[in-house]
Amino acid sequence: MEELKVFNHEQFGELPIVVTGGKEYFGANEVGKALEYAKPHKAISDHCDPKGVLTWGVPTNGGKQNKKFITVGNISRLIVAASKQSRNKQIRDKAKKYEKWIFDEVIPSIHKHGAYMTPQKIEEALMNPDTIIQLATTLKQEQAKVQELEQENNELKPKASYHDLVLQSKTLITVTQIAKDYGMGAPTLNKKLHELGVQYKRGERWYLYHKYQDKGYAQSKTYVVDSEKSKDTMCWTQKGRLFIYQLLKEQGILPLIEREETA
Repeated sequence: MEELKVFNHEQFGELPIVVTGGKEYFGANEVGKALEYAKPHKAISDHCDPKGVLTWGVPTNGGKQNKKFITVGNISRLIVAASKQSRNKQIRDKAKKYEKWIFDEVIPSIHKHGAYMTPQKIEEALMNPDTIIQLATTLKQEQAKVQELEQENNELKPKASYHDLVLQSKTLITVTQIAKDYGMGAPTLNKKLHELGVQYKRGERWYLYHKYQDKGYAQSKTYVVDSEKSKDTMCWTQKGRLFIYQLLKEQGILPLIEREETA
C-alpha cells in the first residue's frame, strides 16, 4: 500500500513522506533545503546511497510530478555531512535539531497508515478505544525500529572523521603522506591510481591524465636537492586527497582510521 503524507514544522517547513512496502521515504529536496544545502540535488547525489533513493509520482493540479524520496539512512548521511562540513554554527545546530525532530518525533509517530500524531490526531484517537490499542501496539514496534535506525545513524557519524581531518588541512600533501593513511607505501598507491586511470608516469615523475588535470586535484612542487640540483614532483591538494578517498572507498579500500572504527 502506498500513501503520501505531508507534515509541517515551524522551522523546517514542509516534509512529504511516502510509505510504501512498509518503509518510509522522505522528500529528498525538502530534507536538503531544511539542512541549508545550497544545492539539495547535488547534496543527494554526493552523500546519499543510491539504493535508498526512490522516485515517486506526486499528484499535482497538472497531473503527477516525479519527486525523489530518501530513506532514513540517507537522511542520516545528509545530517552528518551538514553538521560536519559546515563552518556555520547555526547550520550545525539546525542539523542537530532536525535530527532530533526526525528521530524523536516524526518516525515514532508514523504507524502503518502513515499517520503523524498531531494534537488533532491524538484527539481523534481518544474517541475510539480500539484505535488507541492499535496505535499503542504499532508504536511499540516503531520504537524498536527507531532504535535500530538510531544505531545506524551513530555508526555513520564516526565515518566522517577522515573527511574532517582532510578539511582541516589546507596544505599540499605528498603521495607518501596519503599512502600512510592507508597503511601502504607510495609505490603501491601510485600503482593503484595508475590502474584506476588517474595518473601515468613519465621518467621519474607522475602526471594526471587529461580528464583530471583541470580539477584542482594536484600541483607541481619543486624541491631543492642541493645547490645545483632541484626536483619537480606532483603533490596533491586537499581536494585531490578527498578525490582519492572517494575513489578508493568505491574499491573497498578505507583509511586506517575508518578501519579501526568499523572493526
